[in-house]
Amino acid sequence: MLFKDFQKKYSLSKDQILLEIFEDNQDVIQVKKAKTALKNLDLIFQATLKLSNQSGFQAMTLRQLSAESGIGLGTLYASIENKEYLASMIINYVVRSLHILFAASEEEYQTPKEQLIWIMKAHIYLTEELQPWFFFAFSEARHFEEIGKAAAKKGEIYTEKMIADCLERGMEDGSFRERDPLMTASLIKPLLQDWYVKRWKYQHRNVSVESYVAHVTDLVCAYLCPGE
Repeated sequence: MLFKDFQKKYSLSKDQILLEIFEDNQDVIQVKKAKTALKNLDLIFQATLKLSNQSGFQAMTLRQLSAESGIGLGTLYASIENKEYLASMIINYVVRSLHILFAASEEEYQTPKEQLIWIMKAHIYLTEELQPWFFFAFSEARHFEEIGKAAAKKGEIYTEKMIADCLERGMEDGSFRERDPLMTASLIKPLLQDWYVKRWKYQHRNVSVESYVAHVTDLVCAYLCPGE
């Protein structure tokens, strides 16, 4: 599946994800009208990604965020409470995107090998589509406080568990060689992350997202699959 086909078949609803974040943070978000709250969150998230990319999340002030998003400070505080909650909301946007994507496709790929290839391909394609979000989650995680770090760890563990569970099934039916599932999953994860963390490197080498997917899946399958 090419990236353009992936986008058509598995287009994510930004409104759906924002609504789930809004519903999960009712104790923080004081703007109770959903339509207004979702619009504010969208503007705040986009402005945060832009400012973080320019000077870093830690250096960004809420006053700067207010100016960039066009949302007054009072409404800003009523929408996110503070930077710590804002960070956790953005991380949850990333994690929910993965949940929705994998849930939409879990019935399509039956064998462990098919499932593993799909997980890797879908993860890379999704990070191509949401590169600023995933880059923020990766690059800023070390600066987060307790809530933000917990959200970042949750996303990391979720992907590794998806891969490890798939590996265990493949080892049980003979599709994969006997390996340590969790250790192998933890080594596959950086291969997926490299696409969005070091995007500049692959752009410089004129590597397409489809080519990167092919190299990663070939490498992992050669390590895991007997006869390859």
